[in-house]
Amino acid sequence: MLKFIDWDKEGKYKLFVLGAILVVSVLLVVWVNIYYGIDIVYSHFFYIPIIIAGAWYHRKAVWVAALLGMFHIIAGYVLNGVIVSSTLIRSAMFIIIAFVVGVISEEKDKFYDELKISEVKLQQQYSGLEGQHKDLMQKEDELSVLFEAAQLVNSTFNIRQVLESVVDLAQKVVGFDAGGIQLFDRDTREAVYQAIYNYSPDQIANLKHCQPFRDLLENFDKDLIIESVEGRFTCSLLSKIEMAVPMIINSDIYGVWFVENHTGDHFATDRKKILVTLASLTSSAVKNAWLYERTMFVATVDQLTGLYNRQYFDHVLEMEKEKARLIQAPLSLIMVDVNRLKYINDTFGHEMGDHILKESAALLKRSVRKGELVFRYGGDEMVIILADSNYRETSKVVKRIKANIQAWNLANIDKNVFLHLSIGWCTAKKADSLEKLVAAADEEMYRDKAEYYKSHGLTRETKGPR
Repeated sequence: MLKFIDWDKEGKYKLFVLGAILVVSVLLVVWVNIYYGIDIVYSHFFYIPIIIAGAWYHRKAVWVAALLGMFHIIAGYVLNGVIVSSTLIRSAMFIIIAFVVGVISEEKDKFYDELKISEVKLQQQYSGLEGQHKDLMQKEDELSVLFEAAQLVNSTFNIRQVLESVVDLAQKVVGFDAGGIQLFDRDTREAVYQAIYNYSPDQIANLKHCQPFRDLLENFDKDLIIESVEGRFTCSLLSKIEMAVPMIINSDIYGVWFVENHTGDHFATDRKKILVTLASLTSSAVKNAWLYERTMFVATVDQLTGLYNRQYFDHVLEMEKEKARLIQAPLSLIMVDVNRLKYINDTFGHEMGDHILKESAALLKRSVRKGELVFRYGGDEMVIILADSNYRETSKVVKRIKANIQAWNLANIDKNVFLHLSIGWCTAKKADSLEKLVAAADEEMYRDKAEYYKSHGLTRETKGPR
């Protein structure tokens, strides 16, 4: 009969409360009857534990009501000697009230349980929708990054800018702790470009000396993703590399993405796919940039001397002249001519003549500061553009050139070949045209050439080592 009671801690507590209420009710009735002479039917207080039992045990509270009803009938018979109808009716009321309260309480609990189940389902649906929304937002971010990367690689031919921008984009999406890109020279296998994230300046400087990537990637037979590379590097700087993605151009490895993950969690598959896609986009951008650089090199650089050519000189001079006009800065030109180049070609051969031209070009490049450009103007003539350089500063450059000529001749004195350069220079005035600037420098150069021939007793047709 008492199987419906859970005999755990809470069940015992409820049973104790019911018993206590019942005992207190009976004692209260007895106390009122004795001390106050008020005739109270004790059974009226049975409704309290019956209602509580109905709330706790639902329809099973009928058993509690039945027990109390039996107690009420027996007590009435003992006290009155007969079983009166009111006692039976009251006992029946106990059972009816217990049943009604139990049904109501049971339905109420069912309703609340259904509400809880609905709440849990709604919470699960909300969590699912929230997860889907998060995934969609993540996919949107990934697509946005890939779109931005695609726009970037198609908008510039600057390799360094492409690498740095793509590394920044990849870090935002993939979320690696450190890493970057290295590009290799196809012949020397040395790193020629690199864009690094979250490495110290010393680490970046040392990274070029840690070049195991290309050999490692070739050993992996050009897999798209190389994982578990830890321990494969002799360079301790790269000991935390978790994943490497080769950059392949025309079936050859030109570079590598490498990423570190210090948290210990491996990258998800979708993150790896993004890295592979970015590597592919970067490879295409690098290929285009290299083709552009090669085209620009052929179009602007003299193939023999490595100096910029005449066409590029005209373009740069126009820009520098306009810049000088806008900022009211001086602009100087130095014209240089290789003396007696025809004699060298006729006497020692064109190979030696080409060598002298190359040495002259290298000497001029050593004589100027970084950012100052040297051009092959045509034949045996070369020209230097010195932006924001006045006459005094230009004369210092000329002195360096002459000092380097003397040093070269001393170093090559045993070869019976001497390097002589005629030099003329001019600093532009505000109203000077480009033609006047070039003509003035050219005139000074020919004056210097004439003095050279005169001082050595030579004419242009004269043969001899001088």
